[in-house]
Amino acid sequence: MSADILRSMLSEGMSVEINIREGRRSNFKKEGIVSKILTNSENHPYGIMVELDSGEKGRVNKVLSDDIKKADTTSKHTMPTPAKTIEEIIAKGENHSVEFKSSMLWSERYSKEQIDSSKSKEIKKFGRDASKFIIAKSIAGFLNADGGELVIGIKENKNSNSDEVIGVESEFSKLQDQCEDGYRRKIVDSIIKPWFPKSIFHHINNYIQISFPQVDGKTICWVSMSRSDEKVFLNIKNNSYFLVRIDASTRELQNEEIVNYCMRRFT
Repeated sequence: MSADILRSMLSEGMSVEINIREGRRSNFKKEGIVSKILTNSENHPYGIMVELDSGEKGRVNKVLSDDIKKADTTSKHTMPTPAKTIEEIIAKGENHSVEFKSSMLWSERYSKEQIDSSKSKEIKKFGRDASKFIIAKSIAGFLNADGGELVIGIKENKNSNSDEVIGVESEFSKLQDQCEDGYRRKIVDSIIKPWFPKSIFHHINNYIQISFPQVDGKTICWVSMSRSDEKVFLNIKNNSYFLVRIDASTRELQNEEIVNYCMRRFT
């Protein structure tokens, strides 16, 4: 089964069989040599996405060569525990493939006075949706770049070398369903569904995984994204935004910048 093939089992130069996406269909198989591994997470319910040396992209259905990494053939392949993996991510800090946010709903209950007096351009423009818009920007930026990890519940500590794990439990009171599932639905139903392309929402498991590991006794929200094979524009209030992860920040591209980036990234 393709879902049993882990990222750590694959390497560039390996011979594999992939399922090629063609429109909405993904039952076309192709054999070839892996030139790039596109999925960042260790596993994926539909298989690890790779690019062949022929330029074709798809999810690995079968490994054909005998050079599977030896460390993975000595025992049953299992996903590392989320807490251990996420601790390693947090310890390394923000970078091209990792971004931290302290919360998702900090602007959810802002008053009109707070919105009017704010100096933040996001709050001025999006009001109580400002904090969700910032999360949407991060997700879109990773999808349009190389994928990555968004970790919510981490506070940057400028006075020390380590970031602080604060968790997301304090935000549960702002949810209709005050639990992890309610938090997940908030991301899917109030960010992904209304603002992202239907191709992302309808196939969300192909691109986005949301989990809630425990770190230092606190619950954090870990959003893991794979590289998108289609351009992802955010559509909010009749405006479109194209974001991309560059170095350790998310940047909005406009006009000719979008054209140039998409010609190189999506063709």
